[in-house]
Amino acid sequence: MLEEAKDNLLKITESLKENTDTKLAAKLKLDLLERFIKRIIEFSDDCIDCGNFIMQTERILKELDANPNSIDQAALEVHHLNLKKIIAHLQSEHKLVKDGHYFETYLSMGVAFGFILGLLINNLALGFSFGLVIGTAIGSIQDANAKNKGLLI
Repeated sequence: MLEEAKDNLLKITESLKENTDTKLAAKLKLDLLERFIKRIIEFSDDCIDCGNFIMQTERILKELDANPNSIDQAALEVHHLNLKKIIAHLQSEHKLVKDGHYFETYLSMGVAFGFILGLLINNLALGFSFGLVIGTAIGSIQDANAKNKGLLI
């Protein structure tokens, strides 16, 4: 049953991509969904929760694919809630991160550090600039490391 669901997930996602307009595909976050599906399939042999997500996602996608041109708000909310659960699971249990996670984190930390540094040296512009550069550099390096290690969702 699980193997059949694994095969169906990517097929249904492709069908949704073909049968929906660009605006609806963006609302459904089909590109993100495809990456999530590949990751939960990858972990499903060892993780019971990932297997459950496969079954649940297949059920939701079948409902969406049955009538792709008239997807209501309730169905979209169920779909988005499922995506949030999957990403939370992948982040907490499998230690994966979204693309740009470290960049965002270190950028804000760099700006905060730069602000403090700017206050100490009485030059906010220089402090902000320094913090921005340092935060951007560290975040970009960490994102590249995560990508190389295969830790991106």
